[in-house]
Amino acid sequence: MLQIQAHRQGRKALWVVQEHESNQTAFALVLAGYGDAWAAVELGRGMGPSHTLLALQPPDGDGGSAAALPAAELAALYVRNLTAAWPREPYFLGGYSAGALLALEMARQLKAQGRAVGLVAMFDPLFLRYSLPARVGWSVLERTVRLLSPIAGGTRPVKILSAMTQDQGLRRHLRTLEGHRPQPYDGRVVLIEASWSRLVRTPGFLKGWRRIARGGLDRWHPGGTHHGFMRPPHVGRLGRKLGEWMTQSARGRAE
Repeated sequence: MLQIQAHRQGRKALWVVQEHESNQTAFALVLAGYGDAWAAVELGRGMGPSHTLLALQPPDGDGGSAAALPAAELAALYVRNLTAAWPREPYFLGGYSAGALLALEMARQLKAQGRAVGLVAMFDPLFLRYSLPARVGWSVLERTVRLLSPIAGGTRPVKILSAMTQDQGLRRHLRTLEGHRPQPYDGRVVLIEASWSRLVRTPGFLKGWRRIARGGLDRWHPGGTHHGFMRPPHVGRLGRKLGEWMTQSARGRAE
């Protein structure tokens, strides 16, 4: 039975976006922020009704303490929720933007526990580390949005940027990632790259990811901008590709 659940107030760390009772594999996606809930729904539709999709996000009801957790601890919280809700291996993981580094840390922790990981897909992370350049870039974005809002606040691009800067889930992830150094991962990683994102990356971005992904780094371009590739029409293609990767991985393990 296919279920698509709407995102609700009173957020938990894990929620079921789409579920199929006969499916033996699930894709767990770390959202960048709370505003990406409906993008996750669109991704599930692209994957098709035979695939289960789970979403992870900073939970409510903790007095905001999740925002102050180090990345490894927040990732551990996500791992506990994921393994409790979905005990079947292998685990297929992904993270959108700021969520990508947390998905990678989850994969490291799952492997350290002796659990199988079938896929780690990073959905267009813009930074290898959320250090000074990332913080400066975020401050510039906030100031730009404030300047543009009185003039062009009704346009779609400014609305999108304004929603990003006000998204508390994204803010909590960014605070969690401050100073976090991603550690090497003993497995393959897929880097999903949106159009134009390379223009905001540091020169050592790809070289750094190749050092971290010790099993190899694959790259795939879905089309669309950093925001747009998670929305129609690009998200349908991305969902179908994820379904193909999961099926191929499951078959490879069975052989």
